[in-house]
Amino acid sequence: MRSTMQGIPRFASSPARNVRRGKQGWVTRALLAVALTAAVPALGWADPGMRAKTRNTPFVFGPALLFEVDDIDSSAFEKAALDGARSFSALNGVPVTPYTPGGVAQRAQGADDNERFRAVAQAAVQAGHPVVVGVGYAFSAIFDSLAPLYPNVRFIMLDDAVQQPNVESLLFREEEGAYLVGALAALATRSGRLGFVGGRDIALIRKFGCAFMQGARDQRPDVSVAWRMTGTTSLAWFDPTRGARLARELVAGGADVIFHAAGQTGDGVIQATTGAGRLAIGVDVNQNGQAPGRVLTSMLKRTDIAVFLALKDLSEGHWTPGVRRLGLREGAVDWALDENNIPLIPEDWQDTLDRLRFAILAGQVRVANYEQEGRCAFADFGPLPPATE
Repeated sequence: MRSTMQGIPRFASSPARNVRRGKQGWVTRALLAVALTAAVPALGWADPGMRAKTRNTPFVFGPALLFEVDDIDSSAFEKAALDGARSFSALNGVPVTPYTPGGVAQRAQGADDNERFRAVAQAAVQAGHPVVVGVGYAFSAIFDSLAPLYPNVRFIMLDDAVQQPNVESLLFREEEGAYLVGALAALATRSGRLGFVGGRDIALIRKFGCAFMQGARDQRPDVSVAWRMTGTTSLAWFDPTRGARLARELVAGGADVIFHAAGQTGDGVIQATTGAGRLAIGVDVNQNGQAPGRVLTSMLKRTDIAVFLALKDLSEGHWTPGVRRLGLREGAVDWALDENNIPLIPEDWQDTLDRLRFAILAGQVRVANYEQEGRCAFADFGPLPPATE
C-alpha cells in the first residue's frame, strides 16, 4: 500500500504556503475563511448520490451553536467553530448564540453527558432558533431524534453524519492533513521512531493515526511508529496528565517526534514531549506557539471554515442536506507554518510537502481512510472498543 512519488512533478508553492510565508505572518481565521468562500462552491462538495441541492430564498436567522464543553476557549476544536460563526456574524450582522451544558438552566443535577447534551439541543430549538449547529459527534444521535420533531429547523452536524432530510453533515478528510504531518515527521526524525497519541479510541482518531503512519513510511520505509490511545470514553479528551504520561512512555521508547489527536489531553502531550527535548505535532488549530521551536507543526482541521461556509450557504438560500466532506482542496485541512516553527523546516522539506499536497489532490497518492476501510495496513489497532460513555 506504499504510494510512490516517482513521476510526480515539482509543484509550485501553494497559495496557502505563500500566505504563510508572507511578511504579515499567520492570517486570521476569519480573513482566510472569507477569502475561500468565492472558490469553494465550485469545487463539488456533495457525496455521490446525495440529495439534489435546492435553492431557496435568502434565509434570515440567528443560529445557535451547541457545545459539549463549558470552557469553549480551552478547546481548540470548539473555539475554532465559534470563531467561524463569529466571523460570519461580523460580516452579516447576524447574532450567533452559543449553548453550553453549564449554561442551560434545565440541566438536571447528576445527569449523564447524553442527558446534558440533549438538554442543550432542546434549549436551542425551544428558544426558536431556526438553525442549530452541533459542534462535535456527541450531538449526532440527538439530532437524529430531534430533526423529525422539528422539520422546519435546519440542523448542521459538525464531525459526524446524520441521515435526516433537514440535517447537513460536515465531515473532514482528516487523513489528508495527517498524511502530510506524518511525512514531515519522517523528514525530521533522527531516531527513526515516531509516536502518536490519540484521545478517545474511536474510528475517527484511528484515521488520524493510520494516515500519519502512512505519510511517514512513504518518506522513510524504515521508520517505526508507536501509538497510544488515552481512553474509551469522552473523558479521554480532557486528561492532559494522562497525555503527558503517554508521551513520556513514547519518548522512553525512542520516539523523537510525537503527533497528538487528543483534544485537551494533547496539551499534556505537547508539554511532556517538548519538555523532554523532543518535537511535538499539534492538531486542529495552530499549536506551534505552545512551545516555540519545539512544536514541529500542527495539523489544522478548520472547523471555522466549515461553520462559516455552511452559514453562508444558508444565508444565500442554498440549503444542502446530506454530507459535505472538506479537505485540502477546500482549505479545511492543512499544516501550520509560522514564525514559531519555520526555523525547523528547511525549504526542501516545504517543497516536499507541496509536492505531496499536489499528489493527493491529483489522485496520485491515495491516503488510507480507517473510517471507511475499518482497518489500517500500517498498524494493528485491534478491535474497536464498544461505544460507551
